[in-house]
Amino acid sequence: MNTIERIKELMKNKNITVNELLQKTSIKRSTFYYILSNEENLKKTNIETLRAIAIALNVSLDFLINGKQTDEAIPEDIQGMFRQVKDFSVEDRKALARIIGKMSKHLNE
Repeated sequence: MNTIERIKELMKNKNITVNELLQKTSIKRSTFYYILSNEENLKKTNIETLRAIAIALNVSLDFLINGKQTDEAIPEDIQGMFRQVKDFSVEDRKALARIIGKMSKHLNE
């Protein structure tokens, strides 16, 4: 199964419509159909666009591209947090990283 078939199969299995996927990823409809039109177009696609599709389908980028799951899929609530964090300033991201580091240290004690 190639990547285009995998995207279509995942959408079907997860009952995700094209409109829902586009809404989750902010990808333009024309871009999405361009990607799915053939493997050459898929190969030209920005990795961040593929990552957005993978996140929307709740699979790893590796699984989306290669069909092999080497890391855990990101839970939906965490995906929402990532979407918010991408708009943070560099300083806010650093502050958040410090907070998470302290929480992780505390949880591992």
